[in-house]
Amino acid sequence: MSAAFSLRAVAPEDGNPFERYPQLQTLWSPALVLLAREAIDEAFLDQSEGIDCGTVFLVVDPDKADEVWGLTGFLPWPDGAGVLQRVGLRWHGLVVEHRGQGLSMAVLEDVRARAHARYPMAGHFVEFMPATPEHAATAEYFERVGFLRWGEPERVEWSDVLWQEY
Repeated sequence: MSAAFSLRAVAPEDGNPFERYPQLQTLWSPALVLLAREAIDEAFLDQSEGIDCGTVFLVVDPDKADEVWGLTGFLPWPDGAGVLQRVGLRWHGLVVEHRGQGLSMAVLEDVRARAHARYPMAGHFVEFMPATPEHAATAEYFERVGFLRWGEPERVEWSDVLWQEY
């Protein structure tokens, strides 16, 4: 398979993509799918109030936009003083049948370019993921595609496990 795909932005009025596209329920563990659903709902609520929350994209077949292969996106990630120095990768994943064929890397590069175009002042594109043994393979994947471990794992109020920035 070639790395041909399209990204289709999801607007708040489209609703949460997990409700419309059941195959997205298979991207991660049930606990991570729940976190992703809640994060997207929160982002859409914030966007409806005029807050910039980046963009959620569906990864779709370039010839059949209703055939959804995955989910990705980006979000602004200001520091404690509100300065935008980083942009975060938002819930990047593909359904099993589209993994292992170079598509994920191509999607990452497209998302990174779109994030840089929207937030040129942000110097870093980062991933934030659980720092648990069951996510070690995912951490290795992100390291293989150029993300570097940054700092120590940290606690967040919305999760029971430590999370690591890459």
